[in-house]
Amino acid sequence: MGKPAPLKIGSSSMLMACVLTVVGLLGSLGGTAAAGAAVHRPSQADTAPGADGVLTGNVTIRNAPAYFAGEVGVAACPGASTPAATTGLCAAPLIAVAESGASYTLALPAGTWEVYEFYELGFEGGAYIGHAHTVSIVGGGTVRQNISVLYQAPTTLSGTVTVSGVPSGITVEALVVTACPSSQPLVGGIPSEFCDSDYVQGSDTYSLPTLFRGSWLLYVGYETVFGLTFVTTPTPVRLPKGGSVNENLSVNYQTPVDGALEGTVTITGAPPGFTAPFEGVGACPVAGTPGTACAEPSYTLIGTGDTYQLALTPGQWGAAGFYELGGFAGQFISPVQAVTVSAGVVDQVNFVIPYVKPAKVEATVTVTGVPAGVTVEGTELLACPSGDPYDGTSVPIECVEGSDAGSVVTIGTLPPGTWLLYPGYFASNGSFYTGTQGTTVKLRAGGTKKVSLNVAYQSG
Repeated sequence: MGKPAPLKIGSSSMLMACVLTVVGLLGSLGGTAAAGAAVHRPSQADTAPGADGVLTGNVTIRNAPAYFAGEVGVAACPGASTPAATTGLCAAPLIAVAESGASYTLALPAGTWEVYEFYELGFEGGAYIGHAHTVSIVGGGTVRQNISVLYQAPTTLSGTVTVSGVPSGITVEALVVTACPSSQPLVGGIPSEFCDSDYVQGSDTYSLPTLFRGSWLLYVGYETVFGLTFVTTPTPVRLPKGGSVNENLSVNYQTPVDGALEGTVTITGAPPGFTAPFEGVGACPVAGTPGTACAEPSYTLIGTGDTYQLALTPGQWGAAGFYELGGFAGQFISPVQAVTVSAGVVDQVNFVIPYVKPAKVEATVTVTGVPAGVTVEGTELLACPSGDPYDGTSVPIECVEGSDAGSVVTIGTLPPGTWLLYPGYFASNGSFYTGTQGTTVKLRAGGTKKVSLNVAYQSG
């Protein structure tokens, strides 16, 4: 097997953002739009001939309780593709939302459309979808269609979820139940605007209190060390108007397409009381030219007890543990281990990171050629590993940034090694610039490197 590609793990701030994003997706599994905005979803309308026209009007929810809060709007389907009486809403409608009683605006290609009113309770609840209204859109013209919807009491759907056939050593860590109107099945595991989801940890009981009378499809997802698996075959259920319905769900465990690593990350030789703000494990596929780093590694932060779990696609990987002394602060990395990942298999891999005293850079930055009337309000320093230079467009994720209101910029959290330093500034006229000519410095553990750097003012 060839030499593993050196690790290129993103900064901890980016790591945390990714983790929060995943949690948010699992928790909501849906999307909304700002009031009055149109949400474009590809449909047959994209190929309709003629110039666009405008559909506008008000959507009013009648007899709604005082506490009503939700999203209301219209969903439009090409008339030729939507026999409303039999199939209901099309698979990919065009959507505009507004507050109750407020106006909506939706641009539509010329032609005949079926327009449905809808509303949801709360944030990203399951939607009530009303009747179709046939409208004819003329290119360049405006059609007004006011819609009034009689409020319906929602139905609460709840029950338990059982995942059978889970292999020994694998734990179901969380469950997701997603309810979609029968006309809006999941496509590629992605719920539509009209679906609702409940994400459950530490329990096998779900509850969806904002659904409406009609036919729904219930999808079960479960989270393991291999990530989130959605069972694509739904359970159909028909809900009455209002009240509560119990529906217990059972699905069979599916062999995952991914494998996983799990284990511990240990920092040795650290001074008493030392705690790394961020620790984790990252991995790059072993492919391409040996000795090159991958641009987008797979990574995870450690959990309780210095343990981690990282799902990876099957194949050869180079994996390493890391710690950082702060967000965007530079990574201290363990030796890279070559691992073979197999589908449905959890491999135990532990990482040991020897503590290294951080290096410090003190850069005195001088900005030359500053025009009269412009004041340099601060200076900046971008430090990049020598193998990952800054090209003037995008900042590599291994780079570390520092700034100062004066002329001396200090970065004190860098691993020892060879680095490229790029000076920069920000000025009173709003201009800012980071130089693209890097100065090479060699940093030693626990040492301080003092340098003087010049950067020319850039006009425009």
